[in-house]
Amino acid sequence: MQLVAPVEIRDSIFEHLHTSRTAGHFGRDRTLETVSRRFYWPGMTDTLTRWCKSCDLCARCKPGPSRFGCPLQLHSDMAQEFEGKLFTEVCRLLDIKKTRTTPYRPCSNGLVERFNRTLKQMLSMYAHEGKLDWDDHLPFILMAYRASEHKSTGCTPNLMMLGREVDCPIDLMVGGVPEPHTDICTLEYVEWLRTTMQETFQYAHKHLEVAAKSQEITYDRNLKSREFQIGTWVWRWYPPKAGLKLELGWTGPYLVVDKLSSLTYKI
Repeated sequence: MQLVAPVEIRDSIFEHLHTSRTAGHFGRDRTLETVSRRFYWPGMTDTLTRWCKSCDLCARCKPGPSRFGCPLQLHSDMAQEFEGKLFTEVCRLLDIKKTRTTPYRPCSNGLVERFNRTLKQMLSMYAHEGKLDWDDHLPFILMAYRASEHKSTGCTPNLMMLGREVDCPIDLMVGGVPEPHTDICTLEYVEWLRTTMQETFQYAHKHLEVAAKSQEITYDRNLKSREFQIGTWVWRWYPPKAGLKLELGWTGPYLVVDKLSSLTYKI
């Protein structure tokens, strides 16, 4: 048996079962379930949906959108979680261009793999004993990385991404970066931030050009150019087999049947 609630008490029902401290400001589904166990009135679902959407506290406390927005392009390896039907459909719906790395070639995703190398080195200094709690250290290590100056850009990742530095724990003791003057209007601050970001980008771009030339020279020292013709017999280096004891990493021979690019062949 349920009470068919008259119009006069419906506002009070919502107050007791949604907005009070004993109700918890839950969303539409939980509020509907709580109310429907006690009361009923025609059009109750539409009414509660409208009330939950118009709740001021619920609107102000909802989490904001994903941190950096939707990407235009997404580059990943060919792990199943990136190649499944669900992920493919999400990329299609959001018009995200999906690209893939070349298997067994870390240089095809060089920036990420280089960062992973640094991250693993930092983790090993703190998680070398338990090894099972490495994820507990991760947020703090990433905070340290984002606050340190990048050699190639000459800027911290925080400055590059946010346009400002982020306070560290020691800043609570000695004081952080001074706040902007209160008499600066919002529009002026936005223009200043935009200008600062552009200047930071140009500064980092110049450093990247210098770093790229230096890295190119270092890389080319040990580079041996190779080119194969269609019909040539070649060996294939197979990392999974090479990692096993007493196994031979080179397999084959294989016949080159097509040249897809200056670096990629079909065998």
